[in-house]
Amino acid sequence: MNSGRWERIAESFKESGGLPTDLVLGDFIYDPTTLAYQRWIWRAGLILTLVAGGILIWIYLVRRQIRHRKLALRRETERRRELESLMEVAGEAARVGGWVVDLKLDRAYWSDIVTQLHELPVGMELSVSDTMNFFAPEFRERLRMAFHDCVREGRPYDETAQIITTKGHRVWVRILGRPQRDATGKISRVLGSFQDISQIKANEQRLQDLLRSSPVVLYTLRIADGVPRIITVSENTERIFGIKPEELLAPNVWAKHLHPDDQQMVTSTRAELATNDEIRQEYRFVKKDGSIIWVNDLLRVIQRLDDDSELFAGVWCDITERKGYESKLQHSLAEKEALLKEVHHRVKNNLQVITSLLRLEGGKSRNP
Repeated sequence: MNSGRWERIAESFKESGGLPTDLVLGDFIYDPTTLAYQRWIWRAGLILTLVAGGILIWIYLVRRQIRHRKLALRRETERRRELESLMEVAGEAARVGGWVVDLKLDRAYWSDIVTQLHELPVGMELSVSDTMNFFAPEFRERLRMAFHDCVREGRPYDETAQIITTKGHRVWVRILGRPQRDATGKISRVLGSFQDISQIKANEQRLQDLLRSSPVVLYTLRIADGVPRIITVSENTERIFGIKPEELLAPNVWAKHLHPDDQQMVTSTRAELATNDEIRQEYRFVKKDGSIIWVNDLLRVIQRLDDDSELFAGVWCDITERKGYESKLQHSLAEKEALLKEVHHRVKNNLQVITSLLRLEGGKSRNP
């Protein structure tokens, strides 16, 4: 029913006295838009309530996720701190520190241990040229070329050198460098480490001093396809054998200096390495000046490689003096054996003479 009809019905009631004459007919007429407006308000309130509830739930979930992430971040931070502490302790014990060179900024960043090695204040920043100037002059050019090859060609390097600290102390260090590329593949940084190896070098020097005055030569040998090849040798070979270490590293040099009468024995004995992990042999060695010395050769397997070759550690010991004593002892024993035989022969002859005389005397006594 439309509003016009409601107005006519209301006027009829008013004229018939069914409604007061002062009644405002607008309050009596039904307006369907009023109920629609209320429904719209109710629906809007419901929607707002649902949206507010969803927002509250979303805020709760986000807050819980943030809380979990904060907890995980706190745990990861604590773990990283523990690892950093362990790395710091290990670095101090091994005297190892890290460094980074930013090529775009031309700045070098050193860890605390590296700055301490150079006797610099902690946190000091230097340029690449400044860092190179710390190397001793005899190592500077080699390290500069290794760094440039790493930057230009991406070639890692591992070098040992001496640095001169700000207080003038010389320190042996091992330097490692590795390139790092950015998203475009261009080398943007170089990462590396410094290690103080002064104690290692000192121990090596003491060992070399002992070897120089020792009758023992240390060497490593590799046998591939049945062919032996000396890989490394100590520096006292020239004093003992009259041959420089670098000469012994050439193929077949050692075999050429073996005494001709002992070459077959040495070859056959080394063939036993196929079944034994250790062999010991004694043979004669002809020095460069033509003199002959006796060598005790102890060879032991240290690694069997994947390419069917074998790596050995060996010891050559000059036993010429011992062989001389043995020869003298054998000669002395031979003389004593000859003397004993002579004494035995003379005693035996004398006993035979005495026996013969006793028999003669016995015959006289029976025939007076």
